Amino acid sequence: MTRLRARLTLFGILAIFVATASNALFLQERAPNGFPSTAISITQFPADKGATPLAPDGPGEGPLSAGQGEEAKGLRLHAALRRELGRRGYSSELHVRKNGLKLAVLAYEFDNGLPLTGEPTEALLKRLLFDINLGPRGAFADRAELNSKLVIEAQKMLLGLGFFRGTFSGRMDVWTSNAIQDFERYRGLAITGRLTSETLLELIAYSGQPITLPSG
Repeated sequence: MTRLRARLTLFGILAIFVATASNALFLQERAPNGFPSTAISITQFPADKGATPLAPDGPGEGPLSAGQGEEAKGLRLHAALRRELGRRGYSSELHVRKNGLKLAVLAYEFDNGLPLTGEPTEALLKRLLFDINLGPRGAFADRAELNSKLVIEAQKMLLGLGFFRGTFSGRMDVWTSNAIQDFERYRGLAITGRLTSETLLELIAYSGQPITLPSG
């Protein structure tokens, strides 16, 4: 190799080196001042396949919240009341699809001289647990309409709601029956004109007050 060729080869190698270095500097991320950035890039490695991500407790897992605890307590209370009322002969009311439990409670309250509310409560359950008596047989309306005090209270409530125009006779006269039919029609109930447990419960709920029968 001649001296000229050696020089040309050396110049070629230097040119390649300079070009490579220039490209490397040019491709680097540059800072706002135009110089190569000195920031360090941290490679993001995939998460460990064996690790399980933390997630909130699913349904049925972990402690119940306050709302869930109250709901569970209410379900247990209703189940216990259904069991005890069914044992005492109030299955016909319990089998009513709408408000069956409330209707059974109302019937039990009436048969035992309690204030008529139709509300399932713990106090009522405690009473049922120590009550061995069976409920009377027959339709609720037959028993209710024989109670003149209940009929008078119903007449008063119907008068206060604008449905009754007769006197407080304590009897299921035509004025009382017509007033009950008007109330049932207004509230979308089956038209009976009688003091059924459904009608009486709706009358209590709509008026916003229980019925307490005078003693004696």
